[in-house]
Amino acid sequence: MNQILLVTEGTGYYQEKGKPIQLLHKGDVVKILPDVIHWHGASPDSAFTHIAVNTNTPKGIVEWL
Repeated sequence: MNQILLVTEGTGYYQEKGKPIQLLHKGDVVKILPDVIHWHGASPDSAFTHIAVNTNTPKGIVEWL
C-alpha cells in the first residue's frame, strides 16, 4: 500500500483511472496500492476534509499528479 485516505468530514469523491467514481463520507477509509493513478476531492455541494497517509516511504513518496 502506498497511500491511505481517512475521511474526517464532508462528502467527497475518489476515482482510480479507468474505474467508476466512489462517493466518500466521514469515516470512510481508502487504501491505495502503489502506482495506482487516482484522484480525490470534494463533491460540488460539500466540503471534504481528509487525512492522507503515505506509507512505504523508503520505496519512494507518492507522486502527486
